[in-house]
Amino acid sequence: MTGRWNDLGPDDRALVEASFVALETTALIGTEASAGAMPSPSALWAHVTGVAVTPRTELAAALLRHPDLRVTLAGMLARVSIASGPRVAAAATGQRVRERSGDGFRLRLLPARGAPDQTWIMIALDTPNPAPTRLTVLPPDGVPETASLEAPVDGGVQLLAETDSALVRALSDPTALVFLL
Repeated sequence: MTGRWNDLGPDDRALVEASFVALETTALIGTEASAGAMPSPSALWAHVTGVAVTPRTELAAALLRHPDLRVTLAGMLARVSIASGPRVAAAATGQRVRERSGDGFRLRLLPARGAPDQTWIMIALDTPNPAPTRLTVLPPDGVPETASLEAPVDGGVQLLAETDSALVRALSDPTALVFLL
């Protein structure tokens, strides 16, 4: 076989064409498989620690495709968190909660007096050192909701959010897990 197409006979051309189709098909199959692949543990760890944050849509798609990934994500969040809060006992009733507590903190959702469409997220820390810099809520479905936190003042952190925001909805969901990172 020579290196030029014009010098090839019909059998050699068919062989080259079949090889090209096989290589292109293999490359396409590999791309489709990786698009639906579960994120590697190291990629998930990089997301949890903030080293390389996975885009929200990609994380949502991965959690939808691989429901077991939520358990892994919760385990990693618990491992790196300064404080964490479990599901609330009211989960059986299906009611929204206004207060949560966990290992190292107490969180309350209070309506803002001047603006009914806003809610104060008040976090009282048992020990302000080390101070958390992020609040992450892992609802039972959907993507984790994360908010940056200011440095604690007098052992507490306050955050103002829209009442209908995904963060406030997730915090008031009794089946969600809460992590202070």
